[in-house]
Amino acid sequence: DHTYTIDKIQSKPENLMPITFWNRYVDDCLMIGEGKDDDTKALFEYINCINPHIQFTYEYSRHQINFLDLTIHMDPKSMTIQTELFIKPSSLGIFLNYNSAHPKNTVLNSAQSEIIRAIENGSNDKYKEQGVNKIKNILRKNGYPDNVINKLHKKAEAKTLNSINRCQSKDKLHLCLPYVNEQHKRKIFKILRQSNLIDNTKVTFRPDRKLKDILTRSALHPTKCNSKSPRTCYMCDKYCMTKNIVYKLTCTLCQNTYIGETGRFKRTRCWEHYKSVRDNTEATAMGQHYIKHHNNHQIPDSTSELKPFKFEVMKKCTDYTDRQIWQSYFIKKLSPRINTQLSNETDLWQKHTWALI
Repeated sequence: DHTYTIDKIQSKPENLMPITFWNRYVDDCLMIGEGKDDDTKALFEYINCINPHIQFTYEYSRHQINFLDLTIHMDPKSMTIQTELFIKPSSLGIFLNYNSAHPKNTVLNSAQSEIIRAIENGSNDKYKEQGVNKIKNILRKNGYPDNVINKLHKKAEAKTLNSINRCQSKDKLHLCLPYVNEQHKRKIFKILRQSNLIDNTKVTFRPDRKLKDILTRSALHPTKCNSKSPRTCYMCDKYCMTKNIVYKLTCTLCQNTYIGETGRFKRTRCWEHYKSVRDNTEATAMGQHYIKHHNNHQIPDSTSELKPFKFEVMKKCTDYTDRQIWQSYFIKKLSPRINTQLSNETDLWQKHTWALI
């Protein structure tokens, strides 16, 4: 295949060493061929003359070769391939430090994952042990006590023996919460158990803001609304280009309220509510409310000072889970009439989220 050839190449040498296996990961290639040292050199001299801008450096051996995080051994007696964990000599050996300000389960799980990698990369007991010892030495340099390392080793061995059972259900819900301390974390899991949610919820904790996040800003000024017409930006204000918000709608006719959330721009969601009311559709909660309770009322144009509802940003959030929690909080606190009218299951879905708060 000369797809990347840019010049005429020399004819393929006769008796070129045959390649019996070739595999590639990004720019690292693994090849198995049968021949002498001179045959290997001749092969790569030919490969490197195909395109002068694509040059291969190579290592070869009859006994072992390093590829990615594996050392691949050729057993001369049984003529079988064996593998073990390979760590580059240039590696700094930096893992998550045992005393770092992260949730303790995050610190321990990261170390346990490295031990599992060493076990899975070893093809027999000898190479498994050698790989695990390499990881243990690095963990000691990162402040892990020997008794902790030994416990992690036992857990890692148990997990590799039950790899099928380690697969978590795809139906689990993901809840990401800020990490405060270990006491706070235990309280969260206690509430999950009391609410019978522990088996269906995967909880992760994110670390607090770092000094870099506090002292630097990616945006010196808030993003301005890029709409040139009020017809496409209903109730334009400083929050137009704000995402991840929990908001409150107040009907101007009956003063009933609705609590909603969106991960998109505020102006996009606000316009959708207005368009649903104007076009008399059930696309949004406010549209359904006007059809049910104010069906004969004439809706003014978007440029009119008289608005069918008021849009108020209640909380700026970080992600979907954060929005769900704060939406449930405001529904519990304000008891919005429109939310209750639209769903008979409001109390059912909000009570579990309220318990987490």
